[in-house]
Amino acid sequence: MSFHRNLTYVDAHVVHAWEWVDETARLAETGMTSVDLGKFGWQKDTNEFYALIDLTPTWAVTTHVHSNKAILDQIEEPFLTDDRTNLDDLVASGVIGSDNPFTNGFSRTPDNVISADAGTTTFTIEPLGSTFYFYSDGVRFDDQTTQTVQWLDEEGTHHFYLDINGVLQTTTTFTDQIILKFAYVAALYWDSDNSEVIMLMDERHGYKMAAPTHLNLHYGQGTVYLNGLTVSNIGVDGDGSLDVSAQVGINDGSFLDEDIQFNVVNGSPQTIRTIGQFPILYKEGSSKWRKKPADNFPFIQDGVAGFSGTGLIAYSADVAENYSLIEVPEGYYSFTHFFATNELNTPIIGFVGGDVYSTAELAGSGCINEINHLYDEGLLLSEFVLIASVCWQSSTSFTNTVKTRAVTVHGGTHFNWLPKNSNIEYTVHGDLVGLGDDDHPQYHNDTRGDARYTPISHYTDEPIHRVTYKPTRFVTADTPVVSWEVLIVDTRTGATPISLTFPASPTPGDKILVIDGFRWAGTDSIFCLMNGQPLRRIAGNDLEIDLTNRWVEFTYVDATNGWNYRSDA
Repeated sequence: MSFHRNLTYVDAHVVHAWEWVDETARLAETGMTSVDLGKFGWQKDTNEFYALIDLTPTWAVTTHVHSNKAILDQIEEPFLTDDRTNLDDLVASGVIGSDNPFTNGFSRTPDNVISADAGTTTFTIEPLGSTFYFYSDGVRFDDQTTQTVQWLDEEGTHHFYLDINGVLQTTTTFTDQIILKFAYVAALYWDSDNSEVIMLMDERHGYKMAAPTHLNLHYGQGTVYLNGLTVSNIGVDGDGSLDVSAQVGINDGSFLDEDIQFNVVNGSPQTIRTIGQFPILYKEGSSKWRKKPADNFPFIQDGVAGFSGTGLIAYSADVAENYSLIEVPEGYYSFTHFFATNELNTPIIGFVGGDVYSTAELAGSGCINEINHLYDEGLLLSEFVLIASVCWQSSTSFTNTVKTRAVTVHGGTHFNWLPKNSNIEYTVHGDLVGLGDDDHPQYHNDTRGDARYTPISHYTDEPIHRVTYKPTRFVTADTPVVSWEVLIVDTRTGATPISLTFPASPTPGDKILVIDGFRWAGTDSIFCLMNGQPLRRIAGNDLEIDLTNRWVEFTYVDATNGWNYRSDA
């Protein structure tokens, strides 16, 4: 006899009322009463469990254990004609539903492959060998061959699953039932304008993970970083003459999407270093995702993805919830944000940055706002691992192919978003990279002292100027605005939108901060009128703040670029 505390997860430990040496002994069992209905007995010679389903007695053999007598009470003819009726048969008949036992998914030993054909809008799942199997709603489907289904030519995310009859289905509406009841296979994002699959995401989770657990992890935890995936082959602060200054690589690594471990390996199938080949995603219009195919440069350069400029790269400008690719102003800074994903063919992807900055310092401060905004945009980012954000500077003075270089940001070569508890461990200090970098400003030495510290003799008696905002002003009606104001806007009191007219002749560097102080802009908007100045280089555009409890900080650049802005939206 084993104690329950000593059993491991691979041991079968089922509470049962009877034990029999063989079938003869089981069929001879007597003395059962109504309180015994639904209890189990163990037949040792076949190592099978049987549920007592009436007092005849009649027994139902099962490879699953279910103690809900209310469900067993539903079992009627013809299910009782054979005492070896399997609970899988009862599930298939509809007597027992998805609460027995939340088993959905695939073997963790790969036995099938999936693909998507953009030309015919056809999704396919087929055996890796001759057949494959899966579970849906507690039923095992064996000896499966190729299945296909066509998705609608409709912009957005399409989900694919195998239903309770084992038939491949597709839908554009994700519900919890896809995880709780069916075998979830994949999701893809479809660009209907260009007839292109933007991403094909693998969702073939194992059947041994209970469906409620899967759902909990999907919403509560998302992906889990394991190791690697660090940025490599990045050279920052070059003179802009070499293409390598505008290229980057990613090291091999792994992450978990619930129970699926994705191992990202260079060349299998994606080239991720030395010069990484990364698809770059960006938004178009109000909500459409688009993709620049992978090439040597991880951003949108002049002449690709339908973007045409004067030779500099593009950023994804959001003007009143309408997205477009806009050229980065001369000498300005922008980002590419890199993710590891469950995309089948190109697991490492990049997203075009959503703002531009006049200095690297401002870029360092604004990066986190861009990341937050990306997560608000969806596209199943809970299935992805945020790796890094690389900062670029673009200038016509640079002579490489894309007039762009990577630059130091926030004290490093890039923003590293990977968790600190990775499986990489260094025990020898000399194994670390960058040992020659002068990146410890808290330590002084004579060699760098003159560069980092200004002798007292260099100071003058001129006063130090510090720019600050004006006192806060509460606004309840349309009003003109002056530079350096902090405006707390109340559209609730008048229950009507409010227009703020910006100064006609601002000075470069001027700022204005607008705050929805009463959490009402989602009902009655705040209109920021540029008064003849461009908004992010676009003349005639104004900005509507129509999201509740948001702030927007405007910075005036110059007559060509006009007002730029950042927000917590």
